[in-house]
Amino acid sequence: MVKISKDFTSIAPYYDMLMRYVDYKKWMAYVEGFIKHYQHSTHTILDIACGTGNGLLNLSQKYNTYLAFDNSIDMLSVFKRKLSLYQDISPIIFAADVRKIPLLDNSVDAAFSIFDSLNNLLTPKDLKRAFSEVYRILRKGGVFIFDLNTTTVLKERWGNNTRIEEDEDMLSIWRTKYKKGISELYITVFVKENDNRFIRVDEIHRERGYNKKEVVSMLKDVGFSKVECFEHLSYVPPKKDTYRINYVALK
Repeated sequence: MVKISKDFTSIAPYYDMLMRYVDYKKWMAYVEGFIKHYQHSTHTILDIACGTGNGLLNLSQKYNTYLAFDNSIDMLSVFKRKLSLYQDISPIIFAADVRKIPLLDNSVDAAFSIFDSLNNLLTPKDLKRAFSEVYRILRKGGVFIFDLNTTTVLKERWGNNTRIEEDEDMLSIWRTKYKKGISELYITVFVKENDNRFIRVDEIHRERGYNKKEVVSMLKDVGFSKVECFEHLSYVPPKKDTYRINYVALK
């Protein structure tokens, strides 16, 4: 019998291998472009749902205080091990739920969340609660940059499909099922160990798709004064069939 682990636990040590194709430097340059545009000086920056730290560790600017949190202890453990390679940065890393962030009101200048992390909040109520928490901790004039997958990508591109990715040291099988706005991803990974044997890891991940109108409405309801929306990694307004939308919200 195959044991399916809780999301972002057993797969954590192999997450960076699975995501090796992602250009995090380009992604973070895009994020920082908005921060520079809207703020003259940024002292404290927060990485929300930071995972193994690929967002924060690819920041190009030097801030006074780096903060990062995730609700997966396993992902944070990988992040902390990687810090030995980054001697010039000493982030404050902690475990937390984005719906209840353990930071003081008005304590952060800029916050970001990348790679559809907030799609893991499976109800509009939870997403709005997360937005409210981010608004609370941002200082006046603070900026929040994040992205979300739309219902379109979960339904039409992910759908009910199976894909296989393979290289010399890893084989991964991605099986998706879509039902009532929720996509379930069953991922199986076979990883080659030092003794040339392969180990197997199985996890199930769930995402809910969110579309522009409802997200903008939530952000404004919790207090954000301005919200901008763009096609992924561009400055073009999203279309009806856009798969991923980048949001920039100002307090």
